[in-house]
Amino acid sequence: ALTHLIKERIKQTQGIAAVLDTVLEKREADCIGYTQLLLILASSLGLRVIPLEIKDPAPYSLNSLMLHVCCLFALSNGGNVMVDLRNSSFMVSEPFSILEEYRLIDGTNYWVLRNKDNPHRLYLKIRLLDDKGLASMFNTHLGFGIAEEREYLMAKGFYDTAIELDPGNARAYFGRGLIKPYLKDIDIESTISDFSRAIELDPLDEYAWCNRGMIRLIAKQLEGAINDFTEAINLNPDLARAYYARSRVFEELGDLGRAGTDRAKAIEGEMQEKTGFLNILSPYLRQAVEILENLRREGIIYRYYLTGTLARCDFKVPPKDVDFAVSLTTKGYNEWPAYQDNVIKELEDLGIEFMIKFVMSTTEPYGQVYKIGASV
Repeated sequence: ALTHLIKERIKQTQGIAAVLDTVLEKREADCIGYTQLLLILASSLGLRVIPLEIKDPAPYSLNSLMLHVCCLFALSNGGNVMVDLRNSSFMVSEPFSILEEYRLIDGTNYWVLRNKDNPHRLYLKIRLLDDKGLASMFNTHLGFGIAEEREYLMAKGFYDTAIELDPGNARAYFGRGLIKPYLKDIDIESTISDFSRAIELDPLDEYAWCNRGMIRLIAKQLEGAINDFTEAINLNPDLARAYYARSRVFEELGDLGRAGTDRAKAIEGEMQEKTGFLNILSPYLRQAVEILENLRREGIIYRYYLTGTLARCDFKVPPKDVDFAVSLTTKGYNEWPAYQDNVIKELEDLGIEFMIKFVMSTTEPYGQVYKIGASV
């Protein structure tokens, strides 16, 4: 009842909305905002709730920075229930025991599922957080968002704060390692140190191994790079970029036979990845096309096509970053304001996170696009 009450009154946002004053004012929350609401409301009802860091590999993630948190409710009989209010995975798990369903990774604070096909709808890898740990996740979240805007020095400040709050936050070390090469004074050893710390905290993170290998490759630490790429491949035999990067090391060492073998595996892995990404995108694409077809039948648009990243055949794009260009008819140009709210509502009701760019004129699909309206 509590989770449904929150979901009815607080909608999910794709932006950062974790500060409670903003959450309550705008009635929008991200996963950290939802978690804080649950902590406060459940505690006021006498329930014990623990925040959780979720470290499942996202299907379209390019690294291990896809941050997510949710809540663990303690039951009176000693069991637990996992609650996640995110739209795409809103769930209340079946009751379970952490000790029965998870095992603690040696030397770390991460718990990993014993059985990936568990019947309780549980996440693969979790870490229990305290208040400082949740605050650290928030700063990591901010660091990731700022880094996407290429404000790397500011992002480093958020990662530094995250690490100070919670020295066990592997994601913060990983994120800081990612942005250090973009800073004015590049410190290779410091970058390697951040990825090494991320690996110490979570040795099952193939992306941390792979990224440390990339830095070692740049530093010409070739044997160390091979070891890192090999470990990443052992953890994820389908990680195409690790094969490709290791092939470059073999080329540097003059071992063209193994370089060729790794390149072949990289190509095969990329094809599997692209197929997987398309399988993820297809239901979103179908729903978006239905909406656009309705607009075309009503004479509001006369054509539409994919643009941006996906149009360039980079299938690793997440659903929220798929772009459509839509050419409006004269009727559509004049009447679009009357349609905008309905289209936005349809997208929200379907849970689609597309950005749709409405354009008045274009040349060819890859030519000039003139944006005339708000983006959805």
